[in-house]
Amino acid sequence: MPKRFVRMIILAASLGGLGSPALAAAKDPQAARMEAAFKTWVAKWGVQNTSLAIMRGAKLIGQGQTGDYQPDEDVPVASLSKAITGVCVARLVEAKQLKYSDTIGKLLKPYFKADKPVDNAAKQITIAELLTQTSGIAYDPTQGTGVFSGDYDLTKTNMPEQLTLALQRPLGAKTFFYNNINYDALGMVIEAVTDKPYETYCAKTVLKPAGAKARLNPPLRILNAYGGWKISALNYTRFLENLRPKSKFMKSGPAKWPQYSFGNGAYYSIGMFLRQNGSSYNFWHDGAFSMNSPLITTSFGSYFAMWAQDLRFVATYAPRLSGEAVNELDYVMYQAAYATSKAPELTAESGLTPLRQAR
Repeated sequence: MPKRFVRMIILAASLGGLGSPALAAAKDPQAARMEAAFKTWVAKWGVQNTSLAIMRGAKLIGQGQTGDYQPDEDVPVASLSKAITGVCVARLVEAKQLKYSDTIGKLLKPYFKADKPVDNAAKQITIAELLTQTSGIAYDPTQGTGVFSGDYDLTKTNMPEQLTLALQRPLGAKTFFYNNINYDALGMVIEAVTDKPYETYCAKTVLKPAGAKARLNPPLRILNAYGGWKISALNYTRFLENLRPKSKFMKSGPAKWPQYSFGNGAYYSIGMFLRQNGSSYNFWHDGAFSMNSPLITTSFGSYFAMWAQDLRFVATYAPRLSGEAVNELDYVMYQAAYATSKAPELTAESGLTPLRQAR
């Protein structure tokens, strides 16, 4: 399943080698350090298949690969899909087609007429609460067997069916609870507001303007708006152009987005974690999915970090990795990017490393 915020899953992987004759070493010193750090990380954790893309501004400055992956190859990215959905919703708000204060009871009237929730308060959940994972939806059928053991076609998005499963139970507290169903519901909202398929609308609105191409992963479209996109590392770095003020793709910035504060300056917002960095912001998120059933066997993961809304990297990999490995990837890439020996010591705690707290 796409990984919970604090969930740690440890898998074994066999060693792969970084590099390919088609991928020349970066000439940019900063990118060269990041590529070297990535190569060392791959060797340490024995990652079988990886792809890496590094961009500064609108320019690709570095890349890497291991095994069967390539930086320009479309691969599933699990929960990195949430940022695509979040930016898509923010663009609808900017276009005045939607408000963060709108409720899903208002926006999804036909759905609620046909499927009444156990807790009628579900109709009062707002767009802001869905974006920040504070809706109170306390059951996530995608993190166990609720969705994948049912009679659902994995090749279809099945958004209403998944929301119905979650709303068959009472709501909980309106606090942060990382629940894929929040973004499943946002996919339904996008379709209701635009009268277009989620995939079509978001690809046109937030991917195409940035020069990126992607689609929902055909065998696992059921992961829809919370984990279903299949996109290359290179194209995901292009998508992140939406977060650069200089690109002018978005009219609003993080200060105007709904945010949930973890304290110490860290927030969750439109499908990503963020932290203010002077006059700009840093962003990051990871994704992971694995499934072993008669229908499909697969395992993959992904990670992105963007610093000062400019320098960023995207890594995709298979199989999925432990939380410890992903935390270390973030740590070593930051150290390499800024050639610093002053980064805090790496430890695992509640899903946020001290580096992520500090940066």
